[in-house]
Amino acid sequence: MLEGYCSDFGRTVHFGEPTEEFRRCYDLVIGSHDAAIREMKSGQITAEGANAVARAVIEKGGYGEHFRHRLGHGIGLDVHEPAFLTQGDTTVLQTGMAFTVEPSIYWPGHVGTRIEDIVIVRPEGGEVLNQISNSLYVVN
Repeated sequence: MLEGYCSDFGRTVHFGEPTEEFRRCYDLVIGSHDAAIREMKSGQITAEGANAVARAVIEKGGYGEHFRHRLGHGIGLDVHEPAFLTQGDTTVLQTGMAFTVEPSIYWPGHVGTRIEDIVIVRPEGGEVLNQISNSLYVVN
């Protein structure tokens, strides 16, 4: 917390050399993340619309059933607050709204990957506040 405002952040770390499938899934998660953020334009997309954009990337890659988590949530004075980037939330995104964007692929026994950033809605698309790279970190 900083001056009463919350933060939320996540990266994926892989221990040992990742499989080709893991790298493919990680790349899909990054693509999903980036696609949703590009479309988070003030007054032009709903919360469920942003969620749908992110899901489409992972579904096209063949892992749609393993994106089990909502795309994200509002963040501010509480770490989880409305609006929620999920199906059924028809809130129209507006300039200055803050969200987490955290697409994932979870397939127990196979793959588990997620990244999470805080994004501010702007007229031209989302602005990522986090300054840390989202490149896959491999510990050998």
